[in-house]
Amino acid sequence: MNRNMHATNREASTELLIDLPAESNVTDLLLERVAADADAILYERKVDGVWTPVSAGEFSDQVRGLVIRTNCFGHCPRRLRRGDVQHPL
Repeated sequence: MNRNMHATNREASTELLIDLPAESNVTDLLLERVAADADAILYERKVDGVWTPVSAGEFSDQVRGLVIRTNCFGHCPRRLRRGDVQHPL
C-alpha cells in the first residue's frame, strides 16, 4: 500500500431474516442448509473470469477439507489419505 494512502474500515449490516438462538453459530447454519438441500446454491465465485455457482454441499466439503488440513498441520494423529479432502480450495 502507498504510504500516503490511509486504509479505512467500512461497516455494513442488514436486518436478520430469521430468528436465531443465541447459542447458534455459523457451523449450525451451514449444516442446516446442507441437510435441507445440499444442492442449493449458496454463492458464486469467479473462476477464470466466469462466475461459478457453489452449492451448500460443495461449500461444506471445502470447509471440512480446510479443517482437516488446518488441524493436521504439524500434529495430525495420522497422515492424510486420498479422499480425506475432496475439494481443494
